[in-house]
Amino acid sequence: MFYISILVDAKDKFYFQAELLIHSILQTNTATCDNLIIHCTDAVDISFFHFLSEKNIQYQIIEPYLDKTYCNKLRQLDFFIKLDSNNYTGVLLLDLDMFFVNTLIFEKPNCFSGRIVGGPNPPLSVLNRIFKEANLSFPPLTPTLVKEKGNTFNNHFNGGFYYVPWRYLKEVNDNWKFWAEWLFVRQHLFDNEQQRIHIDQVSMCMALSSQNIETNILPNNYNYPTQKQDLVEIDKTLPISLLHYHQAFSEDGFLTFKHSPNPELIAAVKKANGVINKPEAFRFYKNYRSSLIQIEKDKPVSSSLINSVIKLLGKLKK
Repeated sequence: MFYISILVDAKDKFYFQAELLIHSILQTNTATCDNLIIHCTDAVDISFFHFLSEKNIQYQIIEPYLDKTYCNKLRQLDFFIKLDSNNYTGVLLLDLDMFFVNTLIFEKPNCFSGRIVGGPNPPLSVLNRIFKEANLSFPPLTPTLVKEKGNTFNNHFNGGFYYVPWRYLKEVNDNWKFWAEWLFVRQHLFDNEQQRIHIDQVSMCMALSSQNIETNILPNNYNYPTQKQDLVEIDKTLPISLLHYHQAFSEDGFLTFKHSPNPELIAAVKKANGVINKPEAFRFYKNYRSSLIQIEKDKPVSSSLINSVIKLLGKLKK
């Protein structure tokens, strides 16, 4: 038995995604309301707190951290280190853009577990530079999830899914923050802004390395990235447990995918959408849809469109 922790920030899309994720967790019996802890930034709307209270789900309010976006997730373990384990094996930290399609079970509950990053971002050359500057030994190499894209360190896990066993809780919490703060003031070690957004992910890799924490690379079934659908290998002896859909999410509230030769993915997405069934029945769906309409209204008009309208008006005057 393990806790699941997710982080919610103030955005209508996030409230809806959180509601869908919670629904999938409960539907698959991966956890109960007692096992769920929802961490919310202090800007989250009170309606979301009411929703959690009605479902008897615990929540904690956290202050934003470092970049105040991706690094906010580092605040979550603070809550758990104050608790006794009470037979809980660990804590699973999840991003919001995920949906369970089958019950998730850890075969090695005493190992830190995750799925290797999809591609070398940042690339190995940058990781080597960072580890050298930090005086850390280089971990062994392993292929990234998309093998054609090269290698990475064998404890460089996708930041959307971290299983932290109870025995390493304090070590991970302390060292993850230490290396994140260390990296945050040394952003020149990255090549560009796109790499810098992974401070949270790289600092976790550094924390695991610095403490020699025992890790377990999970099959992609545990954290299946639907946007890489044609390139993801899975363990066919296991079901797909969790879909990580990123932007493969429709305006109507369903998971989407392009044509795929992977029958397991097709079945998993259909199963997920069958569980969602009627998105409009969810509490935060209406606000999610309204926010999309507002985004469209707020989009700046392109100069090419303006020029086309001017030309058209000119022709009409003639």
